[in-house]
Amino acid sequence: PDWVIEDVCEKDSVIDIYGAPKSGKSFVAVDMALNITLGRDWHGHKTVKHPVIYLAGEGLRGIARRVKAWEHYYEANTNNADLFISDRGVRFLDQKDHKLLIDHIYEIHDEIGEVGMIFVDTLARNFGAGNENSTEDMNLFIERVDDLKNTFKSCIVLVHHTGHNANGRARGSSVLPAAVDAEFAVKRQKDDDEDMQLEFTQTLVKDGNNIKPIYFKFQEIALPGHDDITSGVLIETEKEHMFVDDKVVLTATEDKIAELQQLIAQNTDTDPIQVWVKHSDITKVFSGVKESTIKQRLKRLREENRVHWESGKGYQSKKFDEIK
Repeated sequence: PDWVIEDVCEKDSVIDIYGAPKSGKSFVAVDMALNITLGRDWHGHKTVKHPVIYLAGEGLRGIARRVKAWEHYYEANTNNADLFISDRGVRFLDQKDHKLLIDHIYEIHDEIGEVGMIFVDTLARNFGAGNENSTEDMNLFIERVDDLKNTFKSCIVLVHHTGHNANGRARGSSVLPAAVDAEFAVKRQKDDDEDMQLEFTQTLVKDGNNIKPIYFKFQEIALPGHDDITSGVLIETEKEHMFVDDKVVLTATEDKIAELQQLIAQNTDTDPIQVWVKHSDITKVFSGVKESTIKQRLKRLREENRVHWESGKGYQSKKFDEIK
């Protein structure tokens, strides 16, 4: 294979990086792009140095800040790197916009050399006047993406959102997953108020084996010379140290409510089914965990109907229901 990032993505292919809004998928894409344009290894995977084009559909300013934060953290300089970031999205469904993009890439190709990767961030912001759920519109979008791939033999990276009710798959028409050569999911832990931690996993590969999951934590960076402006970078970490299984923490919170209920009942000579546990009492027993995180977990327990809750009273575990 003609790898751009070894075992991750190769030239003359289309890959999809998808995740929920604010999951960190654009940070992953920027991290990939910068390592490729400098020829640096990407978290244990060798890269082949290539020019990179980044279609910043969600804004040049945000991407530029992420580049500066990455440079500062990794003590790197991309001033002379062959990284080309657009100042707007490209309307792929618009024939004139698509041709304009082709012409610009030809200019880069003729002046500098073969473009290794083209990032489309996000698919929605570069789609154009169409409906992602429409088979006809998505077929046209894929046709234009394939045109880029076939013309320049580049790896095309589609950065895409998951559906509102389908976090396990990319949003839009089923035409999309059938058209890509590989898919990668970016999943952020559910304790949204904690420091940002995410998992990068391969969910589809047409040829070969999936790579091992990669785990990241988010590091906020004050931009040099602008202490009031921050962005961030992703730093690789270990799963057991940083990535929390949300099912585990929810169950632990549920169990703690039952323990408190039982303890209060013993101390007051009351049946546990008569005891309500206050939010403040639950927060106290989770030392070292932000109150906002406990609040988020309790909210999810209520939404999933795993506990009883009444305003002004507090929480009860459902483990004592059979006693009633």
